[in-house]
Amino acid sequence: MDKQKILLIGCSWTSGIDYDEVTNCYRPAPAEYLDTDRYKIYNAGVAGSSIHLHNFLLEELLTSIKPDHVFFQLTSGSRYGCQITNTPLKDVLELAWREEKPNYFNFRQEAVIKKHFHYVSISNYEDPNKNKTARQQAFNQHFENIVTTDLFLSQFYQALTYAKRLLKNVSHTFISSNFKSEWEPISKYESLLDEKIYVPDKCIPNYESYIVDKGRHLNPKGAELYCKKIYNPNLFLT
Repeated sequence: MDKQKILLIGCSWTSGIDYDEVTNCYRPAPAEYLDTDRYKIYNAGVAGSSIHLHNFLLEELLTSIKPDHVFFQLTSGSRYGCQITNTPLKDVLELAWREEKPNYFNFRQEAVIKKHFHYVSISNYEDPNKNKTARQQAFNQHFENIVTTDLFLSQFYQALTYAKRLLKNVSHTFISSNFKSEWEPISKYESLLDEKIYVPDKCIPNYESYIVDKGRHLNPKGAELYCKKIYNPNLFLT
């Protein structure tokens, strides 16, 4: 019997992130704790990415992978991105996928994805190391002025409803970001999607104890609980 194919879309909260020497902690992808004897996992999380890239990837991956279930993680609304090459997405993905372990695929991010896409994030101007020169400061201020407008927020909401349309005929689960739920308009998101959004800090007891850095990434125990409390219950329904 063929394994069910699980596709995950999101940013670094989905993809996992490199070992952190400052906190001396590994920050894995929650999907690493899925049962690869039962499922074939395609983790399309891209660290630092926006909902616009997520939709762009999703549209292609729904066709190429034909997943049985999709987990779509909402990232920050103050992110944007663009493609910086003319390479068709299908060709980019053929280069990007790697089988990190049997039945678990993820992206070669530095080697492939980041050579084709550029992301702009609020973290650029919150990070002192990225806000030193006059040029950096001017660019970051320009970006901050843009992302705080109603027009930019409206674009995020439109992207969210487009994700819903893409997933209309596909088994799926929406998950909020790793921000605290009171920092995000979860009720607004649920109203737009007309369905439940799984909120990590509501699903995982003592959630804050598993956060290990300013980016609100999870330690291994937190990632394992994320998988147990959010991924697994929704897969059992499919």
